Amino acid sequence: MRVGEEFALAPGDSARLADGFAVRFTGVSEDGRCPREVQCVWEGDATVTVEVTAAGASPVTQELHTSRRFAAKTTVGGHVVALVGLAPAARRGEVPAAEYRARLTIG
Repeated sequence: MRVGEEFALAPGDSARLADGFAVRFTGVSEDGRCPREVQCVWEGDATVTVEVTAAGASPVTQELHTSRRFAAKTTVGGHVVALVGLAPAARRGEVPAAEYRARLTIG
């Protein structure tokens, strides 16, 4: 994968740049997004947890959010990891953890 390229990860999956920088999607710790079939006051938010490892460094756990009211990106080891989106879309009832896909970029 390359810098700036959007990619999707399932929980437990990781992506690595040529310089050794890596991101692993560990899961969704909270999903309070507004389901499509419901009219909400605001869009809600989901918290995506990633483990980021710069070359030669220990992993750092970061939380990224789907709502732009909160941090959707983080900088580690000179790279910016950004959450672009989270699938599937919110729905009534709980989304099974294995179904989540985090869409990310590394800059």
